[in-house]
Amino acid sequence: MFSKKNNDALVDSLLARVDALEQEVEHLKNDEAAQKKRMTALELRLQTLESACADRKDVEPATVQSEPQTANRKAVESLTAHNEISELYLPAPSPDGVFEEASASKQVGKSIYLLKTKDLENGTFSILEDKDSIATAMISVSQFIKPVCRIEGDTHRYPQRVITLEEGVVRKEGNSWHLVAKAKLLFEDR
Repeated sequence: MFSKKNNDALVDSLLARVDALEQEVEHLKNDEAAQKKRMTALELRLQTLESACADRKDVEPATVQSEPQTANRKAVESLTAHNEISELYLPAPSPDGVFEEASASKQVGKSIYLLKTKDLENGTFSILEDKDSIATAMISVSQFIKPVCRIEGDTHRYPQRVITLEEGVVRKEGNSWHLVAKAKLLFEDR
């Protein structure tokens, strides 16, 4: 039969193989997460470009569907050439002032900031001043506002209005928008 020495060797071999498989699974999970993040960013970019194309009368929908890469490039070049401003909606930033995602349409309960950009690489942002966006932002001022804004006024009371005094500045790095300069907000009680 099997000796204790053979059993120990077999167990060690199986444990080494389990460890290798666990490492491979962890690697695959990381790859999957990275691919999902990239797909989300590409979907956002496509949505932004489709939105831009819909506003342009000289870009035909058939062109967009049959030649997506060429049409997308033309739409971006067209926006840049005509200095048209694209608007994107931003949710809460990360603690270090990075907007990990953006949307071409406002999402109630999620969108807090409005980003304006001419070249899809650099932009300015301001807080959305509607009640839904302010309510979302006020859930956690320290988490949703302070990483990207300086605040004037009383932060301990719920403001009647929040006004952007100075727009913040962001720059696109990879698929995220990174803070360059904080916005300046006024919390008004009356």
